[in-house]
Amino acid sequence: MIKMEDIYYQVDSYIMENGFATASFEEKKQLVDYGLKKYLALKINQLDRSKKLPEDKYSEVTVIDLVNLLGEMIPEDRHSQTLTHVVRYILDNASLLQGKKIKWKRENDIELADSTYFELNDHQQVIAMKTHIFPNFPQTIKFVYDVYQSPLVLEKGKQYRKKKEH
Repeated sequence: MIKMEDIYYQVDSYIMENGFATASFEEKKQLVDYGLKKYLALKINQLDRSKKLPEDKYSEVTVIDLVNLLGEMIPEDRHSQTLTHVVRYILDNASLLQGKKIKWKRENDIELADSTYFELNDHQQVIAMKTHIFPNFPQTIKFVYDVYQSPLVLEKGKQYRKKKEH
């Protein structure tokens, strides 16, 4: 079975080699997006060589397209051991951009079976994500990624950094 613990090393290596440290917020998001596509395409190729995606085709797919394909290829009972790392990686990057750690709370609550929620603090920063203890991982990744790509994280990160500088 495929292992995905290396997402942190693989994607971080790519983004650091390509200027993440000095990039603007938007450029950081683009680097992470491309790094995730590259990583997910590699994992898909490891599972099924017939589904190899050439690097020049990355612009034609989204991270979510690749996550959905990977989710179909990995048995659902293995999602917790594999796709969890994608969720955590995206949450960690959103935390970095907004300047505030986002915790992942997994609860055995029936109301969370088909839902994912974010909790905000008084400054409207995302501070926690709540999911069921066994969430639908592709759906959860889509939700987390949509929030990561939203202006909310970007703007709150800019505001947070301005306050810290003064």
